[in-house]
Amino acid sequence: MTARKLTTRAAPAPSATVTNANSKGTYAGRELAPYDGRPGAMDAFRLPSRIGSQLIAPRAVREGLL
Repeated sequence: MTARKLTTRAAPAPSATVTNANSKGTYAGRELAPYDGRPGAMDAFRLPSRIGSQLIAPRAVREGLL
């Protein structure tokens, strides 16, 4: 059997904030938050679509997510 050589791994670099050369301040990602606009504005997405003579429910409704 051959002896295995023990190696040590370097410690991970400390996490740094990602910045862009033309950015000012920090990025909060507010546009990625769930939509909280006008009440009732998204209700149409729960309604079925008509394809020919069939009404097809949205996937979220079929799977019980809405």
